[in-house]
Amino acid sequence: MVEELIDNILLSLNSLLMEPLKPEATRARDLCLSQLTGLLLSCCAGWGATVMQAVTEEKGDNIVGVIFTVISATRADATDSNRKETVNALVACFRILNLVMMCDEGVKKTLILFVRNSPVSMMELLRTFTEDNLVVQILEMCDRIADDENLAQQWVSDRPLLDANANSSNPEIARAAQSLVSKLSVVNSDFEPLAGVFASMGTEGFSMEM
Repeated sequence: MVEELIDNILLSLNSLLMEPLKPEATRARDLCLSQLTGLLLSCCAGWGATVMQAVTEEKGDNIVGVIFTVISATRADATDSNRKETVNALVACFRILNLVMMCDEGVKKTLILFVRNSPVSMMELLRTFTEDNLVVQILEMCDRIADDENLAQQWVSDRPLLDANANSSNPEIARAAQSLVSKLSVVNSDFEPLAGVFASMGTEGFSMEM
C-alpha cells in the first residue's frame, strides 16, 4: 500500500515534468507539482522512521531523481509573481531529500551525483531565495553531503555567503551554516600546503619550458 502510493506520486510527477506545455498551462502544472510534492512530503514525514527506511531502501534513488527534476523545473519557471509558490515547492523538495537521507544513508551517494550534475546550483539558490525555511533546508542538505571533496571545493568559493548565514539571527540557519562552514574549513586546510608549494614556485620563477 505504502509503496504503491509512492509509485503513483512519482509517476504523476514524472508525467507532469515530461509533458511539453504551452506557457499558459505552466502555472497549472506548477500548482500540481507543488501539491504532489507536498503530498510526498506528508507521506515521508508522517509514516515514521521504520516505514520510511523500508521505502527509501527500495525507492530512495528514484525519489531523489524525481525530486531533483522537480527542483530544476521549479527554478526554471520561477518569477517574481510566483515566488511564494516556488519557495513552498522548493522547501518541500529539500525537506524530502533531508528526510530520505536521514532514513537511508545509502541514498547520499545518489544525491551527491545529482547535486554535482544539476543545472541548479545550491549556492545560487541561497543567493536568490532568502526565505528562512528554504535556507535552512538547503543548508542542512548541503551539510549532509559536504564530506564529498568535489562539492566542498566548489562551495569553498562561496564562503562569504555561508559566513553571512552562519551569523544569521535565525538560530536554525546559523547552526546549519556553521556546521557546513566547519566542514569546508577542513577541506580547505587540506589544500593549503599545495597552495604554498605553487606559490613558492611562482616566487622562484618556475617555468614550464624545457
